[in-house]
Amino acid sequence: MKRLLVLVLLTAAAFSPAQKLRFVVAGDGRAASSTSTRSMDKNGVNTVITGEIASAVVKERAKFLLWTGDLVYGYTDDGKLESQLKTWLDAMSPVYKAGIKVLPTRGNHEAGREHNTTDATEVWKRIMNPLLPREAKKDDLGLSFTYTDGPVQVLGLDLYSQPVWETPNQAFVDRALAGTRPPFVFAFAHEEMFFTGSHKDYIGTKPHNEVRNMLLNSLMRAGSRVYFCGHDHYYDHMIVTKEGQKPEDAFHQLTAGTAGATFYEPTAYDDKNGTSTKEDGWTVTRDKAFLHTYGYSVVDIDGNSCTITFKGRVSPGEYVPMERFTFKVGASARAATSFKADVLPLFTAQDIECMRRYQVRLDDYSYMKVKAHADQVLGVVKNGTMPPNHPWPASKVELLKQWIDGGLQP
Repeated sequence: MKRLLVLVLLTAAAFSPAQKLRFVVAGDGRAASSTSTRSMDKNGVNTVITGEIASAVVKERAKFLLWTGDLVYGYTDDGKLESQLKTWLDAMSPVYKAGIKVLPTRGNHEAGREHNTTDATEVWKRIMNPLLPREAKKDDLGLSFTYTDGPVQVLGLDLYSQPVWETPNQAFVDRALAGTRPPFVFAFAHEEMFFTGSHKDYIGTKPHNEVRNMLLNSLMRAGSRVYFCGHDHYYDHMIVTKEGQKPEDAFHQLTAGTAGATFYEPTAYDDKNGTSTKEDGWTVTRDKAFLHTYGYSVVDIDGNSCTITFKGRVSPGEYVPMERFTFKVGASARAATSFKADVLPLFTAQDIECMRRYQVRLDDYSYMKVKAHADQVLGVVKNGTMPPNHPWPASKVELLKQWIDGGLQP
C-alpha cells in the first residue's frame, strides 16, 4: 500500500498543473531548389534562417524544439540526402550543444517523394533517429513517435510511411493517447489537416478525408487543442470548430512553414471567400495570416494555461511577437456548466411542452437539479428515444452529462 501511495504521489507530481514549460516549433528550412543560387542557401538548407532560429531557440531557453519537416531540399541519392541532413545538423548545433531536445518529423522532401524512392527512409533513420531523445517512443516503423516532458505530450507524426501517402499511423496515435495523459497534448507533422490556400496535397485531401477526421477526433477526445504543421510557406492560424462546440474549446491548426523555404502566396480557403468555409462538418476560419515572413512559434505552459506566440523576422537575427493567443485546459479552464446558460437551451419549446404531460419539467431547475431526474433525462436522450425522431448529437448529450457530473449548477 505504501509503494502504491508513493507511485500515485509521483504521478500526480509529474502532471502537476503548476508546472511551467517552454518549447519552440519551426519548420520548412529547406533551400529554394537542389541547385539554388540564393545567397541564404547552402547544400539544400537555408542555413541563414535556420541558423538564426537555432540561436533564437537557445535564447528562448526552450526545453525542446519541434521541427515540422522539410529540413532540407531533399533526396537525389543516399549520399546527397545524408550530406544535406548533416548541413542542417551543423546549422542546429547551438541547440544540440545547449542540451535542448530536438524532435523533427520528415517532410515530403526528406521522404523521397520527389524522386519516387524509398531509400530516403533508411537514410533518415540512420542519421536522425539516433539523435532523438531516448525518452521518445517510436512506432514499429521507427518514424512516428511520442514524447512527454512534464505537463506536455507531443506526437510527431510521419505521413509518408503508410501505404497511402499523406496519412498518419492511426493505430500508433490511438496507442499513444491511451491511458493516463498529461494535461497538454500536441500533435505535429509536415502537412496540414485542412487546406490553407496553397498545397492541395494534405492529410484531408479527398478521398482520404476520413483519415483526417479520424485523426482530429482522436486528438480532440484526448484533450488536444493544437496541431502544428508546415508544407505551406507562410504563417496561417486556422480555428477549427464543430457543430455544438463552444468557441473556447476550438481546435487550432497552426501552419508555419517559415524557417527559410521560398515564400508561397495563399488563395482563399475556398472559391467563395478567404475567411471561412465548411468541410465534413468542420467549420474552419482563418484567424491570422502573415506572408513573406520568416519565423517560429513559442509555446508557454503555465499551470492550466497555454500561450502560443508567433515571432516573425523584422531584420537579420531579430524576431518579434506578431500574434499571441491563449487557451486553458482542465476543470478550471472555463466556468462550470450551468443550467440556465448551458442546459436549458438544449431543450426546444416542443420538448418542454411534450414532457410536461409526463410530469417531467425540463425547464424547471428545482426539478432538474434532482440527480435522479437529471439522470433519467440523460438516459433517454443518450439512447435516442427523446426527442422522438430527432435524436441529439453527441455534443449535446455530452454537455448535459458534463452539467450533471459538475454538480448540477443553477
